[in-house]
Amino acid sequence: MKKLALAAIAVSMMATSSSAAGVTISGYIDVGYWAAENPHLNSFYGVAAGAFPPRAQASAATNGAWNGNDQFALNDVNIDINAKFTDDITGYASWNYANGAAATIDFAQIDFTNLLPWGHKLTVGRFGSPVGIEQRVSESNLNKFINMSLISSITVGSQDGIAVSGSMSPVSYIVAVTNNDNLGGASIGTNPRIPAIAGAVGVVADNNNDKAISGRIGVTPIEGLELGASGSRTIWAGPLAAGATADKINPTRNVVAADASYVWGAFTIKGEYAYVKEQQQNAIGVLPLSDISARGYYVEGWYDWTSKFGVGVRYNRMEIDQTRGAGNSDNASDYSTLAVAGSYKLADNVLFKAEYDVNEESVINYLSTAGREIDNDVIAVSLVGSF
Repeated sequence: MKKLALAAIAVSMMATSSSAAGVTISGYIDVGYWAAENPHLNSFYGVAAGAFPPRAQASAATNGAWNGNDQFALNDVNIDINAKFTDDITGYASWNYANGAAATIDFAQIDFTNLLPWGHKLTVGRFGSPVGIEQRVSESNLNKFINMSLISSITVGSQDGIAVSGSMSPVSYIVAVTNNDNLGGASIGTNPRIPAIAGAVGVVADNNNDKAISGRIGVTPIEGLELGASGSRTIWAGPLAAGATADKINPTRNVVAADASYVWGAFTIKGEYAYVKEQQQNAIGVLPLSDISARGYYVEGWYDWTSKFGVGVRYNRMEIDQTRGAGNSDNASDYSTLAVAGSYKLADNVLFKAEYDVNEESVINYLSTAGREIDNDVIAVSLVGSF
């Protein structure tokens, strides 16, 4: 009886503490099934014998996990905690278990809403990317498509730092200083990049004393229409080893992006374009590598046919290239996806989604090998339950 009484007191104290702090817990479970074409082994840019070629795009479950087999998949489990410390100070933390992997802390931030004049907000901790607008639907229960766009690997992610944001109708803005940009303090490379799966880029420790600066400014000229421009700048490479020399000691990576969205009744159309220019850190006396350039875009439309049923289509494309100079092959990746999707609301908090992706991927002269091209179409379904 004494143990039961102590347990009851502990539970009561926890409930009282949570209530006083204004704590709420929410999240979602995303489960699904996907079926993909199974291209012949060794059919894609120099893949080792017996290995499956990597996939640039498929469903939310197949990104980075495709092994040539159709299968059920635990796409994602997400747990969110919101806390109200005072009327002006709030907290938010999110744990993500993408593809059933170990938990990642996507977001962990403290917001001060009236610390600055004119109602502007100060955010410190780990927060979402300021670049573009796809970050807003980076969770499965917010995205009507199963998959993110191809440029999401550039524009979507989380970062550790500090940000100031606000709105002065019709203009909104956010400016952030963080450890890294959305690419996480490493080179973008020239291989095809998979779309962003929930997971925190900010978890990558800072590799130098330089900070990334990013931001976005948006304008709403008329009701339903939003236009935005954003970008980031960072020095992505760490310090050189003792005694090493290079023509670019602090190679920079710059991202510029533009976005537009329009909502008219049940119809939504939006699109984004992003461009990346990354300098390389070349050793003195070695044939220099040229900058890596990446560019991509998507355009999508969605129509909510009824309050329960909606359909949409998205086309997106990415190109990444690097001119290596005399004696070396150029690197280039060019890949695209046409996605056709539908969703049906089974209940207020349960959404069924289906998507067919027509994927085309090619690499030209990748490390002295002939260009290869491969098609990998995917059909996927997803069931998302929010709580």
